[in-house]
Amino acid sequence: MHRLVEELSSERFQTAHPVLQASYAHYALVAIHPFADGNGRVARALASVYTCRAKSVPLLILVEHSRTYFDSLASADKDSPASFVQFIADRAVDAMRLVGESLTTAGVPDLDTTLAHLKALYRTPDGHTHQEVDEAGEKLLSEFYEAVFEKIASLELPDTIELRIEKVTGAGAPSQAGYRVIRAGNGFHLRLAAKSSSPAAAAIQPTFQIEIPGAGTGRDHDLVIVGVGVPERIPAQMSELVPTIGSGLMMRLRLAAERTVGMLLSTLLSGATNTFQQWMKG
Repeated sequence: MHRLVEELSSERFQTAHPVLQASYAHYALVAIHPFADGNGRVARALASVYTCRAKSVPLLILVEHSRTYFDSLASADKDSPASFVQFIADRAVDAMRLVGESLTTAGVPDLDTTLAHLKALYRTPDGHTHQEVDEAGEKLLSEFYEAVFEKIASLELPDTIELRIEKVTGAGAPSQAGYRVIRAGNGFHLRLAAKSSSPAAAAIQPTFQIEIPGAGTGRDHDLVIVGVGVPERIPAQMSELVPTIGSGLMMRLRLAAERTVGMLLSTLLSGATNTFQQWMKG
């Protein structure tokens, strides 16, 4: 062992190629066999010192290399070290390739995190699918339609006044940034029409649609019925709509329907009054 230590410290050894250093140190320690057990493990660790020093990678000898490993050591015992040197060189290259692949892989975003972000694209923060949100929006708008329809039906309108509400397929553009409407083809919007005849002719035709936060629902405003052309907003939460519409929301919708019809008639009155006054002036 003393002689081996001196050889490993010699200038000739120190200037040799790292593969030759690793091969010689490994083979010499195995040949000396200084320990009762573990000589191979210590030899592989010693060889790794030189590959780590040269390329920052350990010597990588796997189970599937066992036969070639022992065969090349046997050849070295017969004064034919070339196959063992080549074996060490191949394993060093394997290690460098593995490290290279590991570094490249480390630069790729974490798979679990990426998958979680992908899944999040299909669900709101509360766990609802976008289809479920759209369906809840259609349910909300349908209930508002029924509330307005019932309010109109309860009025005793003269023949000179026409007031109606209807469902129209599709939806327009959202009225506010960061929101979206129910997807065209699946959704609808409401059109209210109020009209008075001559000599106090006037007409107003606002629309109402569902708007949904584009980044996903939040607990403060999951869905909003928005009046286009009129200052009306009726917010609702998904928890009030799924699985069934809550009684509190139903009461708010009825109040909103009464408010909407009242606002519609008030606006119609303003227009009809202006028309009538002009008519009176001839």
